[in-house]
Amino acid sequence: MILIYTDETGINYKIENSQFIDGPYIIYGGLCLNDVKYFHLERLYLNLIFEHFDIADWKTQEIHATDLWSRKGYFEKFQKEQISTFFEEVFQLITKLNINVLIGYQYKTNTDDKLLKEKEIAKSITSFFHLAESYLSKNNETGIIVSDIQNNSKTQEDSIFTTIFKEKTSWRSNPSETRNPFITTKYAYESRACFLLDNIHYVNSKESIFNQVVDIVLFVIRRVFIYQDLRITNKKEADMKKVPVDRGTFQLFLQSVLHLAGYSERQNDIIFTTIPYISDWNDITSIIDDNFYISGIRTSNI
Repeated sequence: MILIYTDETGINYKIENSQFIDGPYIIYGGLCLNDVKYFHLERLYLNLIFEHFDIADWKTQEIHATDLWSRKGYFEKFQKEQISTFFEEVFQLITKLNINVLIGYQYKTNTDDKLLKEKEIAKSITSFFHLAESYLSKNNETGIIVSDIQNNSKTQEDSIFTTIFKEKTSWRSNPSETRNPFITTKYAYESRACFLLDNIHYVNSKESIFNQVVDIVLFVIRRVFIYQDLRITNKKEADMKKVPVDRGTFQLFLQSVLHLAGYSERQNDIIFTTIPYISDWNDITSIIDDNFYISGIRTSNI
């Protein structure tokens, strides 16, 4: 069985200085752990936070990526270089252990339409669940979703995340039940979940060390997406000072364990993004190849 620890980022539609305050991409992601790698990551990560931040008991101090990068609260006493090294170590560790990361993404629209916002969030979530099913199928494994308590609706039961999950799994308990899907995809049976267990395990992130780890991973991915896309930042080069890891570390992570999926309006379906090998390590103008991912979204109407 695979435990898939999930989190989201980029769901804030507030705009400042003509830009979304948390970037133009809605991102839902998951960190995939089996029972063997679970304990390796746990032990190494606990050693890492003790060595860098003198945290002997992780339950006494939540490591939230935004606070860490901004050096707020407990982390204000640490140097920026030390914090950057920590982010580097986390990404190198995840890559070394071949812990796969699944990402569903969606480009946001500048709108006040609540329904449109919900639809865009739902497309990112739908892409994530499609990718999770594909990953589990390839590995002949079942999986359980471990999620932080949802905050994109008034109640957990009504959250978009839970709604879409139930759409995909309810056929197993009641085959005759019909649900109007939040997001329709091209093939109805292809979108049904076969490998995910029938309930989401909701936790408080303060009590789940791996939900904190996935928060760190998604924070870095979001900042890469923001500062890689030169059309967003209006600069000639990617601003590496705004990204917690260096280009080589992220390239290795991207090529080894990162999986991406997005909703294509044109095809009315989920598109899995492939990762090419990037040979020009001397190109300092980008974090990831601009012909590969970000521009691909913008030009292919995904």
